[in-house]
Amino acid sequence: MPGTLFIVATPIGNLGDFPPRAAETLQNVHTIAAEDPAQSAVLLKKFNIRAAMIRYNEGNKEAAVPGITALLREGHDVAYISEAGTPCISDPGLNLVRKAVEEGCRVVPVPGPTAAMALLSVSGLPTDRFLFLGFAPKKEAELERFRAFLEDQPFTAVCYVSPHHMKEFVAMLENLRHDPDVVVGRELTKLHEEVIRGKAHEIGARILSNVRGEFTVAIAGNREEKETNHTLIVSKGEELMKKFSLKDTASILSVIYGLTKNKVYDMLLKNKENK
Repeated sequence: MPGTLFIVATPIGNLGDFPPRAAETLQNVHTIAAEDPAQSAVLLKKFNIRAAMIRYNEGNKEAAVPGITALLREGHDVAYISEAGTPCISDPGLNLVRKAVEEGCRVVPVPGPTAAMALLSVSGLPTDRFLFLGFAPKKEAELERFRAFLEDQPFTAVCYVSPHHMKEFVAMLENLRHDPDVVVGRELTKLHEEVIRGKAHEIGARILSNVRGEFTVAIAGNREEKETNHTLIVSKGEELMKKFSLKDTASILSVIYGLTKNKVYDMLLKNKENK
């Protein structure tokens, strides 16, 4: 039988957030594939974990996979841990998981901290539906497309921002026409944790006053009803009502566009009565 690949979450800062199940898993596996072995060694030493450790990261992922999959084929259990937080979320773990699945291995999640979820939980922004956008783009043209996307979607968006590109990101925030509420988490769960809240047009100065550390940003969606959205919703509704009832169509579109079911229902009903 092939071994199991465990995807193990580790603390994003505070080592007290390391779950008992995660520690037990790492104590029992044959090998730990770590994105940053030097950093992970601190965690492993604290919890008396002595499994062999190998490097697996963006720089060597293609070269490292054959050795890891060979261990799995031989029946050894392997754990993958990222630099911090939940692996395979905006990190190279995706490649390893795919190969393990191809080999017929079990891939088991051992969940734990994630910076995006930590910030959302304290943001005070709507989280009934939200978008995770990974790392924010760095180039000017890509940031402009990012801005346009944020202005057009109704859901809270959360992303990671490199401190080296925070100045450009802040300029993008200040140009958001709907001026959303923004919540920024810096160094979450660490000694100098800071959560900054404000409108997009005025939060920049506070962010740029200290750009050291790791940043997670949550941006409220644009829930203003626009005429273009009204036209689009009605058009989509006409298509969907060829297959679904008015009530079901309203329910589907409310999820897509972030509006209440009653509001969408009234739009569609009014359009139907006017024909």
